Amino acid sequence: MPQGQWATQQSASNVAAVTALEQAMVNRGYVPQAGNNEAGLVQDAINALLNCIPQSIAVALTPVAVAAATTAEQTFTPAALAGLAVGDTVVVTTPAAQTAGTGIVGARVSAAGTLAITFVNATAGSLTPASGTYIVRILRS
Repeated sequence: MPQGQWATQQSASNVAAVTALEQAMVNRGYVPQAGNNEAGLVQDAINALLNCIPQSIAVALTPVAVAAATTAEQTFTPAALAGLAVGDTVVVTTPAAQTAGTGIVGARVSAAGTLAITFVNATAGSLTPASGTYIVRILRS
C-alpha cells in the first residue's frame, strides 16, 4: 500500500515519534544537499520506521454463529481496515465480554482490505462470538 494511505492511520504518538526523529536529525546537523536524493533516502528511512511500529485500530465487528465443536473463518471488510495488505501480520483482541466457549484461534489478511478471523466454538451447541469493538494490531510486512 502506498505510504500516504497508511500514514493517515498513524496514531498521534507514532506521528510524534517520527516528528521527533526528523528533529533529532536536524539537531545532529543533517541538511539535505541540493542535487542528490538524500531527502528521499531520509523519507525512505522514516517510512521503514513507520512500518516497524504496530498500528492499533478499533473496529466494530459482528461475527456470525460458529457450529458446535469446530472452528470457522469469517471475513470482515470494515472501512477502517481498507489499508490492509496481504502479508501484513495481524493480531486481533476480542471485546471485553466474549461469548463463553468461543475464542479467536487465528487471524490473517486474506485479501487487500479484508481481515479473516478464525473463531473456535468449544461447546456442544452453536454459538455466536460477541459483537463489538475488536482491536486489530497491524505490523506492516
